[in-house]
Amino acid sequence: DFVRFRPDHGPMTHSTLAKALLLGTTISLAACAPMSGNGGASSSSSSVSSQPYADMIQVSSPAPNAQVSKSQPFVVTGRATGPWYFEASFPVKLLDSNGNILAEAPAQAQGDWMTMNFVPFIATLNFTTTDTSGTLVLRNDNPSGEPVNDKSISIPVTFVP
Repeated sequence: DFVRFRPDHGPMTHSTLAKALLLGTTISLAACAPMSGNGGASSSSSSVSSQPYADMIQVSSPAPNAQVSKSQPFVVTGRATGPWYFEASFPVKLLDSNGNILAEAPAQAQGDWMTMNFVPFIATLNFTTTDTSGTLVLRNDNPSGEPVNDKSISIPVTFVP
């Protein structure tokens, strides 16, 4: 009893469809769970697997608690899978220690983003602050607007002159 033919994998049975729906529901519920700690972002490959959404986005720079110059553009680099992007970009925000937005800019894909594979990205933020610490937030671009589809990672940073 087949539901749909998938040219890349053959027919999908009701059993396969039920498993896919159950997995999707589990992933959706897990996405609603609160994040703890520093968001797990790291430039070391040994901790990449422990960061939230590591199968979707990996930040090369900055590392957690990195020192960020207040006098130079702040460049954020890494890689994300195609679904993290929409129209080749996703939003990046830099917040001060009170959660106020210091800067925001789109992270731009550096290759074909219409893939399930990782695609490099870069974002450049210019900001001024008297604060000494803040948080970098990288959010998936969610054109649906549905909160259940929102995903983000947060990386604490320290501001230096």
